[in-house]
Amino acid sequence: MSDQVQPTRQPDALPDALAAALPVLAAAIAGLPEGEYIILGVRETGRYVQLITYDGGIRCETVGNFYLPDDGQLSEAELGWLAHHGWRDPDECGNHWHEWEPANPLATATVAVVTLHLHHGVEHPNELEIDSEDDRTLEALAALSELST
Repeated sequence: MSDQVQPTRQPDALPDALAAALPVLAAAIAGLPEGEYIILGVRETGRYVQLITYDGGIRCETVGNFYLPDDGQLSEAELGWLAHHGWRDPDECGNHWHEWEPANPLATATVAVVTLHLHHGVEHPNELEIDSEDDRTLEALAALSELST
């Protein structure tokens, strides 16, 4: 990625399977019990977007350099992209973050999917490792693997 703050893909070019993932993810977020999380990990990269519900709000995080190996650190251009797209600098959690109070599942899903695509290079939900401690959430998100390319 160049040092300019630009995505490698155009924002209006979200792949069909990722566009179809938005309502599935938004519904899973809406049903996520208080204090539970969803992690959308990008296979074999150490990169992720994670969501957690709390006190009627939602916090969305994407990996910061604190959690990445030296050879996988975010570049200045990537850090600029995050800042330009409203991600806050890491706090004590070590990740870049957004918060919605009250919770807004569709906005959260949109930010998560767009970031996974434009920032982390995800083209299809099959490229994700999905984790949650809530079985109903995992069951709802299993539909992502069935989305066509």
